[in-house]
Amino acid sequence: MQLPLLLSLQSSYVRLAFRIYFTVVLAIIGFLANMCLGRISRQNVASARPRPLTAMTGWLSGISLLYATIKFRRLPGGFWFGTSMIFCTIVTLVSDYAVSGLVETVFVGGRCPFGTGLVISSTLDEMWWTVPPINGAPYLVVLNAQTTSAANGGLVGVYWKVNRDPNFRADTLDLAGGWSCTDEGNTAFSPNASPNAIVEDLYNAGKLYHYLDVPQAVTTISNATFSTFSHLILLDSSAGDTTGVTFDVKASIETTPYGTNPRTMQSFQCIMNGTRISWVLENIHGQETLNTWVFGLPAVVYNGVGTGADRNPGATLEETLNSMVMVAGGKDYLLSTPTNEGGGANQGCLQQMTSVPVEILIMLGLVTVGLLLVSSSLSVLYIRDRMESIDQTITQPMPNDLVSWMVQAVQEYRGKDGVSAQEIKNWAFGLWPTGTAGITFIGKSKGLSRRRNDLGEEGVRLTACRADNEYE
Repeated sequence: MQLPLLLSLQSSYVRLAFRIYFTVVLAIIGFLANMCLGRISRQNVASARPRPLTAMTGWLSGISLLYATIKFRRLPGGFWFGTSMIFCTIVTLVSDYAVSGLVETVFVGGRCPFGTGLVISSTLDEMWWTVPPINGAPYLVVLNAQTTSAANGGLVGVYWKVNRDPNFRADTLDLAGGWSCTDEGNTAFSPNASPNAIVEDLYNAGKLYHYLDVPQAVTTISNATFSTFSHLILLDSSAGDTTGVTFDVKASIETTPYGTNPRTMQSFQCIMNGTRISWVLENIHGQETLNTWVFGLPAVVYNGVGTGADRNPGATLEETLNSMVMVAGGKDYLLSTPTNEGGGANQGCLQQMTSVPVEILIMLGLVTVGLLLVSSSLSVLYIRDRMESIDQTITQPMPNDLVSWMVQAVQEYRGKDGVSAQEIKNWAFGLWPTGTAGITFIGKSKGLSRRRNDLGEEGVRLTACRADNEYE
């Protein structure tokens, strides 16, 4: 598959430039080709080779070309020039529609200036939080940044730096690592099972590290007649609150909505990848941090009271754990300037570009080649004129378009040369006194209708006679 040309210009300017180019170049091709046709006719006549009248139409396009082809039953200007007329007519029409429809604005991945935001370093220089908070703006920014990056086609994970840029699209330079959660299957429980009973059963099944004091979030539902719970989420650190080591996380999320029988818990084993940011896990209290961060999970896992977990709770869990590392490593601060990590002062982003498809480039090339060919042909014909020393007096004017054919008609009517194109306005086509139609001289100041009204039919005939005498 051929890739389009991408330009960092507004699409409206690019479309305008292409339209101007096609219009101007095709007009120049027509002008030069018309000169070529005239020189070919001049050389034929000067060499005593009659030139077919159908080849002396000059350059035609559009409706004029179609009409002449139908009437002549052959291509005007000869085969090669006639074919070129058809080609240029088609390109003139197609290029405008193609440029309008195919040249468009697209968004592609690139690198944009970062400015300020939350920034993580690769080593511990100062640690503000042994338990990173979840109630500040940095948490919302890092969580939303992962959603934004995914929506823009970028990577999700722990980023070296992050801000509120809506065009953020993380690439490999931005990624410091990330959590990966493996699904360990579902476990069914009775609707009457208590959270503590569920924790103990999951621990016995090897799906939790501890069975006491496991960080959990749960929603209690009660009224005057009964009491129950839903939206149970459990997080457990492999290292407890021991510092100086990295830790994994086991998690279990209730996926069934309230009132569903049986109650289902989906379990995950989560491991963080990224040795250069392992210092973050080594310097926070894992279990205490999870005990704080577990309360933010129901808001992103469920859609409200009585609903089950979203379709991919594992991905949601990964994003929350990524956010935990970024808030801790970035010191819960959104006004830092970037370091050399993660691409320095730039971050991955979507950039607005203009896409020029291959079809437009092909047409551009064909039109350019056509201009070069017609220019070369005219140069060759001009050199032949000079080398053969063609007598210009016997071929002037050479009929090759509407104006020159009018001059030729007047010239033949008078039976002598010397009529210029500027004098055509003094001649008209009308009825002669004999009842036939033909060319007549109407003078330099009055139109044909007024001359006819002033002089009558005989006066028009006499005027034509005086015209012959006037030019003698």
